[in-house]
Amino acid sequence: MALKVLFFDAAGTLIQPAETVGLTYSRIAKDHGVTASGEDLSRAFRAAWKALPPPEHPVGMPPIDDDRGWWRRLVAAAFEIALDRPLAEAVIDPLFDELYGHYSSRLAWEVYADVLPALLDLGRDHRLIVVSNFDRRLRAIMEGHDLLRHFERVIISSEVGASKPHARMFQAALVASYHNPVLKAFADRLRAAGKPHKVVITAVARKLVTIANALCKSRLTWTNQGT
Repeated sequence: MALKVLFFDAAGTLIQPAETVGLTYSRIAKDHGVTASGEDLSRAFRAAWKALPPPEHPVGMPPIDDDRGWWRRLVAAAFEIALDRPLAEAVIDPLFDELYGHYSSRLAWEVYADVLPALLDLGRDHRLIVVSNFDRRLRAIMEGHDLLRHFERVIISSEVGASKPHARMFQAALVASYHNPVLKAFADRLRAAGKPHKVVITAVARKLVTIANALCKSRLTWTNQGT
């Protein structure tokens, strides 16, 4: 059976930091009165990443802060490992804010050289979906690098409430591979208007019934056009 849907990770597959994490942390930390080498911070970041459990939240309850709190714990742990002491709250808070903002920008990331040609080729006869342990910053980063238009969906762990390899991330990916784009767009508009999750689900179900009845009466077939 030919593949119809291809799933991509983001960081490490499509994009990578424009400079090493250690160098970025060292450079920005210096502005906050903290001195540590890029090499030490790179090692510390890897150790902290390995030691800190990935974020996970109850089903149907993604984090209100978009997992920003998890990232803060990770950054604080990395500096504590590198310096062999924790940073004071008055230091780590503004330092983390600047680092978090830095990695929100497309300028902090670069696209691998072979990505765009590959996406153009694969996108001709495949549906492309991103499944990433990231947060909502990813969409702006991808848009800034003209990547977003190549993908049907971007599934991020902070919206699912669990990180790969948790099964919920892959369940979300499978659901996305079968989703109806018209109904999704309708649901997205309701969410953007601030409608609760139960209201959105009920409205989508009603719309689906309405569409099905109309198709039966007119003897037409479904197409993903219009709303």
